[in-house]
Amino acid sequence: MEKGALRRLLSRRPKWLLGVFLFVLGGTAGFFTNLLLNAPEPKPMLEQHTGQYGFINPLLECENSETFIRRELSQFREIIEDKVEETIEEGKAESIAVYFRDLNNGPFFDVEGGEEFLDVEGGEKFVPGSILKIPIMMAYLKQAEVDPSVLDRKIKFETSLPANQYVSPSENLQSGQSYSVKELIYRMVVYSDNNATWLLDSNDTIGYKRRVYNDLGLPVPGDISGREYTLDIVDSAAFLRVLFNASYLTKDASVLALSILSRTEFIGGLVAGVPPDVPVAHKFAEHGSDGGKQFHDCGIVYYPDYPYLLCVMTKGKNYPALIATIAEVSRLTYEEVDRQMKAAPSKN
Repeated sequence: MEKGALRRLLSRRPKWLLGVFLFVLGGTAGFFTNLLLNAPEPKPMLEQHTGQYGFINPLLECENSETFIRRELSQFREIIEDKVEETIEEGKAESIAVYFRDLNNGPFFDVEGGEEFLDVEGGEKFVPGSILKIPIMMAYLKQAEVDPSVLDRKIKFETSLPANQYVSPSENLQSGQSYSVKELIYRMVVYSDNNATWLLDSNDTIGYKRRVYNDLGLPVPGDISGREYTLDIVDSAAFLRVLFNASYLTKDASVLALSILSRTEFIGGLVAGVPPDVPVAHKFAEHGSDGGKQFHDCGIVYYPDYPYLLCVMTKGKNYPALIATIAEVSRLTYEEVDRQMKAAPSKN
């Protein structure tokens, strides 16, 4: 049959065929629409780890789980929300953000309080300050995976930065003396020494610090065109998460980083809220300006068999009140975790 004849035949097809086609098309669309609307909610993800190894518990995989958000976790969040609201009403802080995460299984929540949050899309931003000493440490440990000798390299200290820290180092670098990168990392974290930080940061000639930020999907501090560098609380806690999961550095390097963080001298904030025999790998931070003060503390609390990440970031008028606020949130968190663990059915 010629093509012209075929076209003429098709053009004379009964009109009822068009009706049948539209009926079938409508029914099919309705079926799939109903299927989508009534589809079960996707189960949340539950993290699976290989098992505790020193300060870390390497991440193995994530799987769906019905038990991701437990009723107890919801009640726990309400306790923290009430404390945040009460603290702001009493004038002890102007803004507070709290981030909690069960590091073995993955459940988490974050709480924000303060008038500023009402106008901030995506949550409040804070100046992370000394929390950014963690990625500097990670940058050198990452470089040491390729060239271990980098940790023994000596750097000479000559000029001090202005001493303007509220929590000042108990030990200071000596002018004219050379220090190994390994020792500078220790002083930068344990004593929160800004001079050690400056030496390490200015001698990162290969650019490993930029690589850490890029790999974690975070903006690089030097790329913000002169604006004050800020992060929300979830991003501020990201450095600790990847260390605990050993998902960025090697296992040994991750253990080393967290063991150094566990030696931090500052015992206010998170540490003040837990028993003295419970290790806390953490980094505190302070930031002061004419517009007010900020104090933060982010760390991993190694409750036996139930390590958790707690990050508290605050803004207010004076450091002592902010530090006390963090300690109180830490105490409430530890007590609630302790209560839940003691009430949980025995595995035996």
